[in-house]
Amino acid sequence: MEQDKQVLEIWLKQLERMRSMQYSYHKKFFTLISTSLVLFLTLILLPHSHSIFYLPFLVVSAGVQASFYLHFCDFARIHAEAIEKKINEMYRLNLLLGAELESTYFYDLKKPRISGFLLSTPFRFFSFFTLHWSFIWAAFFLIGVYQSLNALSSSAKWYYLGGLFYWAACNIGFIAYYFIKANDSKRIIKLLSNNLGKERV
Repeated sequence: MEQDKQVLEIWLKQLERMRSMQYSYHKKFFTLISTSLVLFLTLILLPHSHSIFYLPFLVVSAGVQASFYLHFCDFARIHAEAIEKKINEMYRLNLLLGAELESTYFYDLKKPRISGFLLSTPFRFFSFFTLHWSFIWAAFFLIGVYQSLNALSSSAKWYYLGGLFYWAACNIGFIAYYFIKANDSKRIIKLLSNNLGKERV
């Protein structure tokens, strides 16, 4: 009985840590949105500035950074779900339903998606929110491309476009591959399922 109490205490501390991680990376995400908007607008409005050439590259990097924060939140959710499941099994009661509620209300971590856009449920608000900011960042990307091309010579335009779209395709392609395949998430789910709460030998 005393051992169960100690185990429960450890799990609850881990659960609190994972929930704190979720909050921290959600906060980082919304800070990123605010700062990126200010940066993008500044680059657009600066008169006769060569900084506009960097805008499309920075837009892509902002998208990658946002996905990076989301993949941390996913890790925290996966870990929290495993802990809640073990505690519920220990007491044979549905005491903790946070992970189940998140899967129902936000998105199921096991379903394929691209960052926050769910392929199976595109009309979820999380999918809409992802598309909303994707369209806004795409607009900044295109404005940057348009203004940059107007400032470049005809020969330099092709080098700029080639480098830019190669950069964008590589990053977007990796993000799509990473989230759709979800190999890291699958490995973590399997690791927790096979090892959490089991006696070491």
